[in-house]
Amino acid sequence: MLLASNQEWQEHVRAEALQVCQGHIPDAKMVRNMKQLTMVIHESLRLYPPVSVVSREDFKDMKFGDIQVPKVINVWIMVITLHTDLELWGPDSYAINPNRFANGITGACKLPHLYMPFGVGP
Repeated sequence: MLLASNQEWQEHVRAEALQVCQGHIPDAKMVRNMKQLTMVIHESLRLYPPVSVVSREDFKDMKFGDIQVPKVINVWIMVITLHTDLELWGPDSYAINPNRFANGITGACKLPHLYMPFGVGP
């Protein structure tokens, strides 16, 4: 979906695949060497996470801003909210920008453990 809506990145990934695979069927090693593809996959998972919500149970009383959460309460968090937070991802958090993953997941946002497209951190 992301590549279909962004021809520039589609061309980057296609060129990379042609260069890395050199006419062969891609294997796992080739795919691991495709940095542009990896960046697009991470950005796709950030903007379109397959898991919509994560749940965490507090084991002690917690406070979030002005909200007091007693222990043993389940806190539900929408993954897309974490993945588009302006403070974590910057002013272009809603934009398609695979370059944010140029330095891997740890370089993509201020708190990389909050990138959790499958419900857990990296």
